[in-house]
Amino acid sequence: GTVIIFINNPISEIHKTIAESTNTYLIEFDGKLLLPEYIRTYHPSTQRWILFDRLLSVYNYRLARAFDKVVVVDVRDTLFQTNPFDLIANNANELHVFGESQGLSIVSCGWNSGWVRDCFGEGMMELVGKFTIAYHKPIICSGVSMGSMDAMFDYISLMSRVLLGKSHVSKKFPHCERNGVDQGVHNVLVHARLLPSAKVEYPDTFPVINMQSSPEYAPSGSSSTQLLNNNDKPFSIVHQYDRITTFQRALATKYVKWTNLADPVAEWQGDTFCSNFEKVMNVELFRGVCDLAGSRQPSAASCCEVCVLNKDV
Repeated sequence: GTVIIFINNPISEIHKTIAESTNTYLIEFDGKLLLPEYIRTYHPSTQRWILFDRLLSVYNYRLARAFDKVVVVDVRDTLFQTNPFDLIANNANELHVFGESQGLSIVSCGWNSGWVRDCFGEGMMELVGKFTIAYHKPIICSGVSMGSMDAMFDYISLMSRVLLGKSHVSKKFPHCERNGVDQGVHNVLVHARLLPSAKVEYPDTFPVINMQSSPEYAPSGSSSTQLLNNNDKPFSIVHQYDRITTFQRALATKYVKWTNLADPVAEWQGDTFCSNFEKVMNVELFRGVCDLAGSRQPSAASCCEVCVLNKDV
């Protein structure tokens, strides 16, 4: 498969090196120049769908001839253990989306119900809520989706139009936009049956897993770098692998050769982003003021880049 990542400019040398060593294509963009202007303040989890759509729209003919299958994932916390394109049938117009815990409905989740309610209104919340409860449908995670080129193009195009405020499905964008609302849109499009080719898959029957809602699955040991299903087969895609800290560290130790996790002081001294900060060891300076734990960086030094590139953090 071909890996394509959208990345803010300027691209750092380390990212260029990683991309070259892994045959990854980087598409550089300047968030300050995006149009229409209001999407410049969109969270990256929202912006990405618009960028995906523009890539597929501009190069649709060429891409459609070169690729017949598409997988989109959260780039920060996704692990590939087998080739995911093998999971998509040839010559089939299908879209696979992935359910979270079947025991939790959208109505009972404050985050997901808030995204739907704020961006689609109470009427849509009631419609989606009744449907998901009546048919035992789960929250669907927007972190992984896959399918044929045609099905994915239709899905991404509709996601983009809704997020731009150019769809009859919702007139509340851009005002309701914030981190996470793309998952609200994702759930509405699937549960309101606006994507006829969509099929909701679960980790017990399809080898893709969202770890946030599947704590019953865990690596066999603290040093393990593989996650297996109940049949002792590897999941093809593990999303949110960093929810298990020991798993994240084991993977980083094995695969992240450009970061010295064994010697945090040396890593700090060798990281150019960290020159902007003073190192203080074994002291909690920002408790309750600035908490980077939610970014799930693998080391202290890796937080330097987060702070430099996101000055509002």
